Amino acid sequence: MELINKQHYMLAFLLSVALTAGLYAAAPTQEQQIILLLLFAGLIGIPHGLTDWWLLPNASKRMGFSGSVAKLRAIGVAIYLLLMACFLMFWLVFPVAGLAIFLCLSMWHFGMQDARAHGLSDVQKMIHGPLRGASLIFIIYLAHPQTSEYFNLLTQSNMFTPIVANHNEAIWLALLYILVSVSTMRWRYVCESALLMTMLIMLPPLLSFTLYFCIWHTPRHYMHALQYSCNHRGQIVKIMFFSVCAIFLLGYLSIVVSFEAKMQHMVVFFQLLAALTFSHVVLNRSEG
Repeated sequence: MELINKQHYMLAFLLSVALTAGLYAAAPTQEQQIILLLLFAGLIGIPHGLTDWWLLPNASKRMGFSGSVAKLRAIGVAIYLLLMACFLMFWLVFPVAGLAIFLCLSMWHFGMQDARAHGLSDVQKMIHGPLRGASLIFIIYLAHPQTSEYFNLLTQSNMFTPIVANHNEAIWLALLYILVSVSTMRWRYVCESALLMTMLIMLPPLLSFTLYFCIWHTPRHYMHALQYSCNHRGQIVKIMFFSVCAIFLLGYLSIVVSFEAKMQHMVVFFQLLAALTFSHVVLNRSEG
């Protein structure tokens, strides 16, 4: 697994540099950014949630259930879907609180998974995990005023306003975070932190989120979940099948429909992603 992590690190690092430079030079329009978000979500993001299928039996055991693997998985699926439904209803009634919970869970989940991938100690994970996750969210919000517009769209409110209108504060905060990450004495982690901060500042929020989610977070989730699967090839085939289906569906929605409809599809995507994140973090607390 350590070898796989190193191989993924090098590939993800080089790919992030190339795509960040290319997208920065191309400067896609807002509509093109939404298309890229939805298409890559279909290719990688949505099927990434399917890997929880392998983790559900262990999650059910931790909740005190017993029985065959099939029974434990069925229990896990039922609880997983119930948690998703409850969170979606909560979001629809209290959208601002729903977004706040989603952002906090994302900070924890993203940061802890990155810390685990680099083999940080338990104490370091508890410090640098939440710090990494919080940096990802706050740098995006500081560096890009349009982030507040997306938050207002997701919550159907006008309570979010840009904190600053330039990158200076975001750059200083990013530099401070990079310096703090040096304390891990994990130089791959430090270099990754520097790259991510640069990417978050240079690219619009939808693009930087897409790159981080698809290039860094999702492959690490796959690698971790594969440890709980006895039939790797079969599970990968299933993921590829759902990826193709999602690509066709989201590709049609992204390219054919109007710009206003694309914005609504983006809202639905983040609501579903929030519900999936809620269920995943609740059922797999010990997995990060």
